[in-house]
Amino acid sequence: MNLKSIFKLFIISLLFLGCSKEYYFKRDQIEISKKIKKINQDDQNVRHNLTRIEIKYNLRTFETVVDSLSKTNATSFEGVNLSNFKSINYQLSKMSVSKKDSFQLEYENAKIKMRQTDSINRTEIKKIIKKYGFVEYYNPNWKNDSLRTGFSTAITHIPRGDEMENMIKLVVKEYKKGRVHDDAMRHMLWDYNDRKGLMDTIDIKKQIKTIKL
Repeated sequence: MNLKSIFKLFIISLLFLGCSKEYYFKRDQIEISKKIKKINQDDQNVRHNLTRIEIKYNLRTFETVVDSLSKTNATSFEGVNLSNFKSINYQLSKMSVSKKDSFQLEYENAKIKMRQTDSINRTEIKKIIKKYGFVEYYNPNWKNDSLRTGFSTAITHIPRGDEMENMIKLVVKEYKKGRVHDDAMRHMLWDYNDRKGLMDTIDIKKQIKTIKL
């Protein structure tokens, strides 16, 4: 096989891989939607469990206050101070030793569960992206509005380090192919950059130039 034939075969292979993602996405939308909804549900459940434990031990944190306000069907948090909280360590120092030990054991077990869930979700998200491309709520190819969903929030919960580095590189490649909406990309870049500054002001093109693919 000569060089020209090899090059043609390479181009055809690339076109096939690109088209196959679109084909599989259109074919498997119901299954994809179910998988992503489970990812998001598991992601939120393990985090809400931490808040549930904080509430159980009467700790006052941003999450417990928001949770309490939400249960009152509050439509606005205007006038509520959501920043002035004593540290959890300080609040724990006011507890009895047995109660403090009980909290720490329960809380640490919940965090272990959260880390395990994040790791499982990371693996599932990578599988979905590699097979179907980046699937987000904004994708115009969803055939039914009831199927629309996305996993950009779950991606922001992937632990820092090699796992997040590999994921953000994968997402940037998908963005360059036009599969990631600007809003989702800004959200993930904002989190990747330790949530510095305002999300809406992020210059996507400038930020992704700093990421070595």
